[in-house]
Amino acid sequence: MRIIKWLDRNLEEVVLGSLLIAISVIMMLQIVCRFAFGFSLAWPEEAGRFCFIFTTFFSIGFCIKHESDLRVDVLIQMLPEKARFLLQTVLDCIAIAVYGYLLYGAVGVFRAVIKSKQISSALSIPMACIYLISAIGVAMGVIRAVQILFFHIRKGKAVANS
Repeated sequence: MRIIKWLDRNLEEVVLGSLLIAISVIMMLQIVCRFAFGFSLAWPEEAGRFCFIFTTFFSIGFCIKHESDLRVDVLIQMLPEKARFLLQTVLDCIAIAVYGYLLYGAVGVFRAVIKSKQISSALSIPMACIYLISAIGVAMGVIRAVQILFFHIRKGKAVANS
């Protein structure tokens, strides 16, 4: 249970930090090879791009967890507490539906890429691995959005009972 709690608190941060370090090291390697030794490697550009793509999809869950997604909440803050709670619950449900729809699309694209058996040009890894990350990232977004919904419901009940 302790591992699950640690993963819940730290998974996105560890993955995103590791990917940022990987991008930096890979790009620095390419720069050193190009300018110090006079040749460039074929794989760092593609590896850096894939790490950037992974970072983009893993940040979905991170942003939802920290409630730093884009929103205009000026009108929400002007509402009375009960109306704010109800509207926030509806917005959380809409977010879950949107992320669920994105997950459905990401899984469909992943299946299509598996059938095509495409391989990346420089790293020679199956492109299905790259597209799987989009499905994992959006699935993490769904999970985090459900967590936020439950958090808001618990918080709303606490406010209503006080």
